[in-house]
Amino acid sequence: MLTGLLSTVSPEIAYSGANTGEQVELDQSNLKHPVSGQPIQIKIRVFPVPSRQKPVHLHIFVDNRLVLMLTLTRPLTMASLPPLSTGRHSVVFIEANPLTHRPMEGNSRMTGMQDMDMGMTGSGKDMGMMDDNLSSIPARYRLKTLTLVVEPR
Repeated sequence: MLTGLLSTVSPEIAYSGANTGEQVELDQSNLKHPVSGQPIQIKIRVFPVPSRQKPVHLHIFVDNRLVLMLTLTRPLTMASLPPLSTGRHSVVFIEANPLTHRPMEGNSRMTGMQDMDMGMTGSGKDMGMMDDNLSSIPARYRLKTLTLVVEPR
């Protein structure tokens, strides 16, 4: 499943969420070695395949900080991570509700926009947004975790 990740991923920590219905597959075949200061392109495939009726909203964390939010509606999506400094970096993918941004798992997984719990009260200011710090989110919500080794220029 993780073929094409080459030496940028430590295979002992790259996995898909065992307790979830979603599977995330990453393909970096177009990138042999990430270089410091350059954006990092990652091809993302999610199974079952997302659609406009059943989208998948991903939050991507690098080194425990939220760096990117994507709503996937196609079989394949290209994501561009920001340039990273030289060294090892942890990248974590979490599925979230696109309106509340709360992590999703198990039976609460997205079944389409019409079935989402809006999680809002009153004027909508209590949406319960997901924290942008990964340390506050339990590990069971992680769909995929990998390590990128970024080389100097």
